[in-house]
Amino acid sequence: MVAEEARRDVDEFDFSRLDALPEPQSKPAPPPSASDLLAIFRTGLDRHRNGDLAGAQAIYTQVLKRDPKNYDALHLLGLATHQAGRSKEGIALISEGIALNPRSEAMFSNRGAALLTLGRHAEALADFDQAIALKPDLPQAYQGRGAALQALHRPDEAKASFDRALALKLFTPHGQGGGGDTL
Repeated sequence: MVAEEARRDVDEFDFSRLDALPEPQSKPAPPPSASDLLAIFRTGLDRHRNGDLAGAQAIYTQVLKRDPKNYDALHLLGLATHQAGRSKEGIALISEGIALNPRSEAMFSNRGAALLTLGRHAEALADFDQAIALKPDLPQAYQGRGAALQALHRPDEAKASFDRALALKLFTPHGQGGGGDTL
């Protein structure tokens, strides 16, 4: 009896009323959880470390679409962009990251490296000095500082910075010093 009533209700239902209903709105995807975003970010970092700059840039951009104030993604997108040969664009991205987190020695050091590439030696020196002020045992900053000083024709100061970078590289735990860009 119940089945018969249900069938009759369906048969009698005026389906034309559905045309008057508004189209269902798709719900926006829920924001990614912090662990999801971290996993995506780590994938980008792995690609970056393995030299896949385009893949890393795509992933950092994906992170920024979900979290526009992610200063780590801005920093590393800027670094990868610089490493891909677009230093001016990379500097702008790293600068955005610094505006959000002015306590990151790595961002100052990496922006300094990009500035050096463009021949902006005095600005690079200021960034390396800031990186050193934030982390006095960062060999990359001393190495970059030495290069900036050398370009500014200050050889004695350059030598002292290079010597300090070398000393830090030799005396880091397990003999593993830094070199190059800071990831």
